[in-house]
Amino acid sequence: APGCARLRAGCGASRDTVLRAIAEHSRSHARLEGLDMASAKEMRDMVTKNRETLKAAIEAAAGKWESSPGGDAWSPRQNAEHAIGAEAYYGKQAAAILGGNPPAAIETDFATAADAAAALAKAGAEADKRFSWAEDRDLSKASGGKTLEGVLAEAAEHIAEHTANIKAAS
Repeated sequence: APGCARLRAGCGASRDTVLRAIAEHSRSHARLEGLDMASAKEMRDMVTKNRETLKAAIEAAAGKWESSPGGDAWSPRQNAEHAIGAEAYYGKQAAAILGGNPPAAIETDFATAADAAAALAKAGAEADKRFSWAEDRDLSKASGGKTLEGVLAEAAEHIAEHTANIKAAS
């Protein structure tokens, strides 16, 4: 399966990176073999877990909020603003698939890490309202070429990516 090489390449990587590679590996085999994939609840739980890790990274980066590690790398602030803004995007995608009202757009200009952490809680709660509508049978439903399973997986991965970027920058 396509994920096999990435799974083997996970040696020496962080625990979360390896777990994501294992999940991708399992999904690849499940697609090929027709096996069960993660449940809607398991996927929502992964988004929640990653969001909690993002919040901790934001709070830990308070002292280097505006500092970029150099090159094209974003500062903790830029990563947080982008990741928090994306919560509404993923909530809108879930609402489109499941037929509900999308979350309102949110302000993504956070002068402090505390402002960002507060906004993350609010934006996450709004996205979670939409994600909570999902049942296992809904994971294969799609809108705009993306399944609900894909939306939840992408949301979890996106949060994890920007969490890692914040940690690297602080």
